Amino acid sequence: LDVFRQYYPKGEVRFAGKADTHPTIFKLVGEEGAGIDVASPYEMKAALEAGIPGHLLDLNGNAKDDGVIEAAIAHDMLIVIDSIPELERVATLAAAAQKMPRAVLRLSGYDLGAVTASAIFTAGLWTKFGINIDEIPGLLPRLKDMPVRVLGFHTHIGSQITDLNAYLAVLGKMLELGALLKQEGHAFEIVNIGGGYPVSYLTETEWDTLIGRIRDGYIAAKNGDPSKIWLWDN
Repeated sequence: LDVFRQYYPKGEVRFAGKADTHPTIFKLVGEEGAGIDVASPYEMKAALEAGIPGHLLDLNGNAKDDGVIEAAIAHDMLIVIDSIPELERVATLAAAAQKMPRAVLRLSGYDLGAVTASAIFTAGLWTKFGINIDEIPGLLPRLKDMPVRVLGFHTHIGSQITDLNAYLAVLGKMLELGALLKQEGHAFEIVNIGGGYPVSYLTETEWDTLIGRIRDGYIAAKNGDPSKIWLWDN
């Protein structure tokens, strides 16, 4: 939050609710002025009970049921649309509730090469998440007939990605599609770049020490001495 306030005052932070739904954690997030990305009915319930305002909650996930969508609409959450059928369902439920929910379209279909392991690459040419970027230009003209305020785009590339060029390529495409969104007469207010950028929790020396102990214990065990087997934190 401090970084955003210094370099980009309009920037906002969302804590990934799936990381820890403990009420104390959620309350701390709220006290710091950040919001929460919720991806299940329980995470949504926990965030609301922690006092996080609905407008600071982003509803994510690729398997949202009607109940969680209706709750998001009622509480003015930002809905991260994960597919075209989901967009159509949100529009139907919004019309029934006589509401105009805020939303962003989650994008996938990027050809970024081997930026991370395939199992944790969530925006590639094949993924169960998001709408393929090639489908967006044809989708945008349909928005005028839907009671949904699409304000921009979301992409979560994946995890453990340290290559800034991958983020730049994705951001460039999001801005390009944002220009098309504006041409269709809609506001382009939100670019959500997801998470996944890795954090180093140890110094290089600490890491090397841990790996050395694990390796030496493993080699000793292979040679018949299990007494030196060592795992994380013993």
